[in-house]
Amino acid sequence: MRYLLLSIVSAAFLWACAGAAAETPNTNAAPPHTNAPTAGISTTAPTAAAEPAAAPEEDSTRIAQRRDSLLRQNDSTWVDMELIAPDMVFDIRYATTNNFVGEVMYDCPKCLLRVATARAVWRAHENLKKQYAYRIKMYDCYRPQSVQYKLWKKVPDKRYVAPPDKGSQHNKGLAIDLTLVDKNDKELDMGTPFDYFGKEAYWSYTGHSAQINQNRQRLRSAMEKQGFGTS
Repeated sequence: MRYLLLSIVSAAFLWACAGAAAETPNTNAAPPHTNAPTAGISTTAPTAAAEPAAAPEEDSTRIAQRRDSLLRQNDSTWVDMELIAPDMVFDIRYATTNNFVGEVMYDCPKCLLRVATARAVWRAHENLKKQYAYRIKMYDCYRPQSVQYKLWKKVPDKRYVAPPDKGSQHNKGLAIDLTLVDKNDKELDMGTPFDYFGKEAYWSYTGHSAQINQNRQRLRSAMEKQGFGTS
């Protein structure tokens, strides 16, 4: 499942892992999108908003102050999504072996996004909490270009993996892979797992149960209300 959201892009960049090499993303940006599953050249990039991630005991006032400060930045600035919404669930699969490649692809499990995209995702997250007691679970955000080559080598099919010469929206910090969890942190059934390559993952597929279709529609509706559009 894929979403689109218009935003402005510049070369400002945040890499939140100490000592990790950052790849400067392609800034010839197309609109950002998210993949909801049923769920380059290495350079030193400038940093921004380098506050430590929220500790579990951090008070809500300080979290809100930091979030407001980060979201007031230019729409094209890079931010760590965990600093915006520490109550989201983060399971960055390409920083583990639990992905279709079966290899660790990222140096660290950070979810980096442009401010405009982060703001819209946070609003969707808050609305889902209020309406259903659901929370967003992140699987993938910014993806280095070098990783795109590895994914393409594994699955050279542009229906599922963007050709590395063209680049993915993930390489620009404009895409996220996500699903939803309930109040007990249990993932909602979206019909297919993360990294599933098949027709059942498409929005147009109608063979799922009524409950799965409801889960998918609730996620889709929450994203569209924040300016996202599916493709």
